Amino acid sequence: MRSPDPSQPVLEIVDVGVAFGGVRALDQVSCAVAGGELCGLVGPNGAGKTTLFNCITRLYNVSQGEIRFLGRDITRVRRREVISLGIARTFQNLGIYGQMSVLDNMLLGMHHTRTGGYFTPLYNPAGARAEERRAADWCREILAELELGELAGHKASDLPYGTLKRLEVARALAARPRLLLLDEPAAGLTQREVMAFGDMLQRAKERFALTVLLVEHNMRLVMRLCSRIVVLHLGSKLAEGTPAQIQSDPRVIAAYLGGSA
Repeated sequence: MRSPDPSQPVLEIVDVGVAFGGVRALDQVSCAVAGGELCGLVGPNGAGKTTLFNCITRLYNVSQGEIRFLGRDITRVRRREVISLGIARTFQNLGIYGQMSVLDNMLLGMHHTRTGGYFTPLYNPAGARAEERRAADWCREILAELELGELAGHKASDLPYGTLKRLEVARALAARPRLLLLDEPAAGLTQREVMAFGDMLQRAKERFALTVLLVEHNMRLVMRLCSRIVVLHLGSKLAEGTPAQIQSDPRVIAAYLGGSA
């Protein structure tokens, strides 16, 4: 895989605004994520973090501004095109199918990237079987990298919650994204699981040449993983900087970290 260029932005948010009725959920938010960066996006509940994710993945329309992926404005692309462009995400609530195996859950994550259509097995059965084998091999490679390889045949409902959170990330990687959006991936994990999850994420970022935008309430994890952090508050960008700069910013302390300005 080609390593991302850190001198070029993979994602650019340019003066983005979103309004629902008379309520502005995002107000002139601008930031950028460089190639290969693991950038944190934090803020109190209701700050607009998930709203921004939903705009990037076209679940929501922006009211103003642009969202650029690899230099292309994607604010008008079709929702189903987002994955094929190279953007994948996880959600706060797990979307794992419990009655399916781990491997089958992974294969679902590839359905937007498959080259064959519904009728391919009828007119080209050999090609369809070859594509299935390639897809399964790729999914097993991801599972092995995320230390889930031995669980490929297990039913997802039999797995503990912490393992399911890893599977959610693994399934997002199945689509071969260049940009990975993680929405509170450590929520509900024990501190030991959080630390192991952070190690796994760092390995995956390097192994799969990812650029990552991370929404997370566990500030210890954010400070440990992220080279840069963007803080949202009441729909606007409050601050942006290194972990050390964010930790010492009085506006952030007042709005998010629980101190007083």
